[in-house]
Amino acid sequence: ILVIDELHMYIDPSNTATLDFVYTMTKTVRKFNAGMILCTQNPSDFLGSSNITKKAEAILQNCQYAKFFGLKQKDLEAVMDMFKSTGGLNKSHQRFLADADIGNLIFSLHMYSKIKGSVYYNDFEQQLFFDKGVIGQ
Repeated sequence: ILVIDELHMYIDPSNTATLDFVYTMTKTVRKFNAGMILCTQNPSDFLGSSNITKKAEAILQNCQYAKFFGLKQKDLEAVMDMFKSTGGLNKSHQRFLADADIGNLIFSLHMYSKIKGSVYYNDFEQQLFFDKGVIGQ
């Protein structure tokens, strides 16, 4: 499994080498019985030039699953744009992401299926992942 965190930091319209790499990998990684996990706080960074937008849509379409937690308006619009070829996000999903509490998410099983969900953790997981205390409290 190849994990790329903070992917938005590597999206540069003047140097698309990383975006080109991610684009190529998402199209070929399954052939090698592998997978990718791509993480970003700013989906809107994928909507720059038409070249970046085209590749971002292809990357998303080649991902088996997608998770979107609460989003600011600009990023919500970007996600809506990325899903536009498959019907976009309905009004309920848009409101859910705009008003999402910490841990609430939309889980996409494939491009046409989106499910609202919440992430829960037990006391042991809280100790492992939240060294600054419980987020949101």
